[in-house]
Amino acid sequence: MSAIEINVGQLGIRYLVDGSQTASLGMFELTVPPASNGLPPHSHSNNEEIVYVLEGTLRYTVGSDTRDLTPGRSMQTPRGTAHAFSNPFGSVARALIIQSPDIGAQYFEDVAAVVNAGGPPDKGALVAVMSRYGLVPFAPKWRLAHFPKGIDLSGYSQAQLNAVATQLNERPRKTLNFETPAERFHQTVALIG
Repeated sequence: MSAIEINVGQLGIRYLVDGSQTASLGMFELTVPPASNGLPPHSHSNNEEIVYVLEGTLRYTVGSDTRDLTPGRSMQTPRGTAHAFSNPFGSVARALIIQSPDIGAQYFEDVAAVVNAGGPPDKGALVAVMSRYGLVPFAPKWRLAHFPKGIDLSGYSQAQLNAVATQLNERPRKTLNFETPAERFHQTVALIG
């Protein structure tokens, strides 16, 4: 099988091994541009996943454990555990993703059809695609783990943090041209009030 190239917004997927038809192991290369988020936090009902970083730094969260993974570092996501990724850093991150059993390239093609349709992604359609493949999205409260590290959140109410998390995670998935993730956070807080 030759590699299948799929773009989901700014994310690049290069599917190397599609094991979805035989319920076996699958593998793809994920490219995440600087200052961008991945798909919304979610869990897999049917798949385990391992992320192995090849280039750059990828912020990866599994449950309540958030790590900045550099080349040669990896993290495992057990079936049913919430996880998410982002690249709040200044250079491209590339990672090898291994799933067992594989979710398949078709999942990413279906997500791409929703995300790349123009305008903000249709949340209902995205959740429908995720559900069809056994993925379960998580609510905004869980997303607080993806606020930039080093920001003191103690001065904000839970309602403010939820509003910021929702706005940050509902914007179109592209760089907002702010200098740093911390500046993006403070800019969003200022907009929400």
